[in-house]
Amino acid sequence: MTDTLIDRRDLSFQLYEVLGVEVLAEPRFVDGKVAMLPQVKQAFDAYA
Repeated sequence: MTDTLIDRRDLSFQLYEVLGVEVLAEPRFVDGKVAMLPQVKQAFDAYA
C-alpha cells in the first residue's frame, strides 16, 4: 500500500478534465500585453 492521498491518475483527471486547470495557468494576450492570474504570476516570479 502506498502513502499517497490521491492516486496520480485521479488527480490528473480532476485537475485537467473537471476543473480545466490548464486554462487557468495559461497566460493570454490582452491589448498586446500578457495577462495572467496574479497567483500564477507570483508563482512564475518565484520560479524565475
